[in-house]
Amino acid sequence: MGTAVQEDILRYVRAVLQDAERLAYDMAHSRSDIRYDLTESIKTNKMEDIILILIGEKVGDDYKRQLSRAHRKSMRSGCKLQP
Repeated sequence: MGTAVQEDILRYVRAVLQDAERLAYDMAHSRSDIRYDLTESIKTNKMEDIILILIGEKVGDDYKRQLSRAHRKSMRSGCKLQP
């Protein structure tokens, strides 16, 4: 058993972790609207020219590879949050 200050710190850390897990769960399971800009894609008639509005980047093969790589990296790090 630690000092009162140590006990307070442990209670705070537990609460923060619970809040973080709850937030991550809510973000993963909430309705999400993904918006695209199709203007360039319509002009060029190419799916590679679709732009993800949130970040302003084309959603082409390079973007998909980077996203897949980031996902695999996060899975390897053991980042698994439970509800």
